[in-house]
Amino acid sequence: MKLSYMALNKWKKYGKKIKGAHGRSTKGKTGAVLGMLQLDGEMRAMVVNNTSSDLIRPHLRNHIAADSKILSDDWYAYFNMPEYQHEFVDHSKGQYVAESGATTNAVESSWACLKGSLRINHNNVQESICKIC
Repeated sequence: MKLSYMALNKWKKYGKKIKGAHGRSTKGKTGAVLGMLQLDGEMRAMVVNNTSSDLIRPHLRNHIAADSKILSDDWYAYFNMPEYQHEFVDHSKGQYVAESGATTNAVESSWACLKGSLRINHNNVQESICKIC
């Protein structure tokens, strides 16, 4: 299972940084979509209010069987879950493929396709994604 999340922007800020926003900051965003992609291609996604471990971990436990291998980035919410085998890539160090071969490219690619489709077909991305999830 590969894990990722997609931020939902409150307004368009093409090429502009939001002051004080670092990493997974929720400043200027109205929520996120947590996504899980099974290696056979099944995708599960849900809208979440934030990306804290207290909120994310119950979703993971509800959708991923114990003893599964999860591949993720280095977000702290995915760590310290002993019921899973966990491999991760450290994006903060510029790593996109771990030494083990773990990558989040497949699930992140699905976000690109979804966001592109929503931008073309819908004015309000957040409303549209809530209907889909």
